[in-house]
Amino acid sequence: MNSKRPPVWLWTLFALSLTAPFWKLGGPLIEVDDARYAEVPREMAAGGDWVVPHLNGLPYVEKPPLIYWLPALSYKLLGVTETSARLPWAVLALAGILATAWLGAFLFDLQTALAAAVMLASTGFYFFLGRYLTPDIPLTVCLLVACCAIFKLAEGSGRRGAAILAWVFAGLSFLCKGLIGFVFPGTWVLAAALLYPRTRPGLKRLLDPLGIAAGAAVALPWLILVENRRPGFLHFFFIEQQFQRYLTAKYHRGQPWYFYPALLPFLALPWTGAAASGAARAAGEWKGDFKAPTLLLWVLLVVAFFTPSHSKLVTYVLPVMPELALLAAWSWRAGSSRWAVWISRLLGCVLMSAALAAPWMLANVGGAMPHGVPVIESATALHAAQGALALLGLALLLDGLRCFVPVAALSGLAAGFLVFSGLGYEGSILSAREIGFAARRECRSRPVWGYKTYLHGLPFYMGRPVDRMIDWVEELHYAKRFPDNADRFGSDADVQEALKRRAPLCLVMKSRDVAGLLARADREAAPKVDLFGPWALIRFGRTVPTAP
Repeated sequence: MNSKRPPVWLWTLFALSLTAPFWKLGGPLIEVDDARYAEVPREMAAGGDWVVPHLNGLPYVEKPPLIYWLPALSYKLLGVTETSARLPWAVLALAGILATAWLGAFLFDLQTALAAAVMLASTGFYFFLGRYLTPDIPLTVCLLVACCAIFKLAEGSGRRGAAILAWVFAGLSFLCKGLIGFVFPGTWVLAAALLYPRTRPGLKRLLDPLGIAAGAAVALPWLILVENRRPGFLHFFFIEQQFQRYLTAKYHRGQPWYFYPALLPFLALPWTGAAASGAARAAGEWKGDFKAPTLLLWVLLVVAFFTPSHSKLVTYVLPVMPELALLAAWSWRAGSSRWAVWISRLLGCVLMSAALAAPWMLANVGGAMPHGVPVIESATALHAAQGALALLGLALLLDGLRCFVPVAALSGLAAGFLVFSGLGYEGSILSAREIGFAARRECRSRPVWGYKTYLHGLPFYMGRPVDRMIDWVEELHYAKRFPDNADRFGSDADVQEALKRRAPLCLVMKSRDVAGLLARADREAAPKVDLFGPWALIRFGRTVPTAP
């Protein structure tokens, strides 16, 4: 392990890790986020409006546009498919692996760099979000590149180009998710400069007016363009979506203060022990070299920022994963602490116990599944999850042995592949693919209304918007406040009126609500019901002939 030349097995794992982001890109779009962040760019590419994003044909400006521009470009080049929707995320995940390797080589040595890249690629959380569409992979990679440039400045070898690069990628981070694109790097730089005076001369280069102008040139034009077209947007974007989301419970995403500290050990699997050992070692050496302690500082600042937030989602802490991978690899090179090895083994026992409990889950799954879901599909997915848990558990039990890193890396990659493969068998539960294709086929000449629900993947698979949302607003609350969108929203009274007129109509709704609706419907309305797991497609009115 003290050899300066990385072993062949590590190079082999590194090469394999570079392919991992491209595995299993073509599965069904999963409700809600995965489907939403595929549909918005589909409408952008189809409608040609690259300034104001739209969801279901309505303005949707909760998030900045970079996360839509990338899939929209992919659609333009490759056509609209699930694979082309996810391909930009795969490319970004690959960029994150390479940037982690670069930073590891810059801060430590080549062997640590390769190990960190392998660890990041095989971390289940990173693997999953590399093919599940949320803003977090683009944000994480842009922040990571900004951190690389800042480290170069802090070390003293960076020049004006590094400062400009840091500001540009902070601006791109803003275009992924808003103010945290500047808040995270800015807070981290101030804390590092305060703790390590020797970094201050290099970090002062970030005050270069050209760098600041470059960051502003990336972030500001979109804000100005949207405000010009939709006055009041800036208040909605900053006050409602940034500050109120963080400071209030308006969006009903509250979690206890320990939410992220409790989750991180599981999100970092299978490298939890090594990451914990690296974090402890970095904390113990904070008075020495600044490199490892500032990696830990980044992790602590991000977790500390989100801990008091009134809006918490698991995905928000993805930006700490590259730094945790670097700490884990650094610790592995030095030899992990014995207590960290036992943490891994304890987690291995927990995962093995969960895998062994899976047969009991399979035996009892039939009564627990939503009406209309074939049990075999759920059983197949659970078998995949059981295999993933067993692989990770066995690998963690080997921590402390020389074979641990290659076995854990292969197990992490295989477990991620199994989980995403298993999700493909849950299409009727997790995705609007089946009901969307059915609506596209059966409802060509009928309006389609969402009844007390909205499936974000429905327009993607239908190739057209849902015509009206009945008793549902949620993500489209911005659009509903404008009078010219009033006809896109409705109430149960509108449905009853349409049924009285026996108008041709398709309703997409939750399966559990079907009986109550049909009890109020005129039999002569000729309802035809198709169930797709937890959702149902109901066709009212006479059958309309459709082309084969």
